[in-house]
Amino acid sequence: MSTRSAVSPRRSRLTGPRASSPADGAACPSSIALNLLLTRPKAQAAAMSEVLERIGHRVHLAPLLHVNPLPFDGRVLRTASAIILTSANAVPALEGLDAAFRVFAVGPDTASAARAAGLSNVAAASGTAESLLKMVTHHWRPEYGPLAYPSGRNVSMDVAGAFVAQGYSCGRVEV
Repeated sequence: MSTRSAVSPRRSRLTGPRASSPADGAACPSSIALNLLLTRPKAQAAAMSEVLERIGHRVHLAPLLHVNPLPFDGRVLRTASAIILTSANAVPALEGLDAAFRVFAVGPDTASAARAAGLSNVAAASGTAESLLKMVTHHWRPEYGPLAYPSGRNVSMDVAGAFVAQGYSCGRVEV
């Protein structure tokens, strides 16, 4: 007797034929088109909505967050040797920095936002805080100089604290 599943590896019990995520924007088969609710801030949700609709999903926007810039003292950013970014929402705070300033971004979208703002020395991790920590510790040593972490008021992980625990100087600035 075989140990193979009764469900074919090419079919799912719930969605019918599986489809890969089309990189070329091709539509998804109607059997897996989803109704999706996007709760990101409106500007970010709009771009994501276009991509999801193009591949055949029905998208409903319901922004639950509104990002408001905070007044901040830019000295920590200007005196840092590198910047840590966990959100594209922090990019406007970097206005006026030299284009070659070293920036470590949590993922490709945040890195793209930094590049679009004119920064050219940007490295992207794979999209998680953990991958960002690994990337920075691989490419940056504490003796290279202090890090600055511009962030929102509410964060899911104490990124600055994680760097300090590893011997780095890292200042968090709520922007």
